[in-house]
Amino acid sequence: MFSIALNIPRWKTQFSKDENMESKNQDVPFEVRPDPVLQQFVDMANTMKMSMGITLNIGGSAITGTLIGKDEYFETLGAQVKGALERMSGKPFEGTPFSSKGDTDEGESDHDFLETRFIHLKGAQIMDVAGNRLPSEDGILWRGRLSEITGFILGSFERK
Repeated sequence: MFSIALNIPRWKTQFSKDENMESKNQDVPFEVRPDPVLQQFVDMANTMKMSMGITLNIGGSAITGTLIGKDEYFETLGAQVKGALERMSGKPFEGTPFSSKGDTDEGESDHDFLETRFIHLKGAQIMDVAGNRLPSEDGILWRGRLSEITGFILGSFERK
């Protein structure tokens, strides 16, 4: 049997709009806190290289796909950008367009649960109220801010 122990942290933030504030560690309003259970799944995807089907509710829309870690996201994104650059120029592209560690997460460390702020999906499709999917084929890479997600379901919707 497989079990998961969820680590629910005390919610404080290091982020501040005004550097002159008396304290940078302000309590985060409930409305902008990421769901700690979802954040734990994202942290597991980032550190344990696991993936799973997931459906997210964001601003009245549903996005379904496979949860992946940030390393896989940036490696896949880099390969897509490299392929596009090669097609445009007709020449091989040297180098890697993105860091495989996801350094663009502004201080997101590999082992700091509180710093996990983004979720990454592959094969993502946006579903409208009628159940239509955009894109309708294989889906796309998708990256979103955890604090914008209002709900989630483990598992992705499949057409039958």
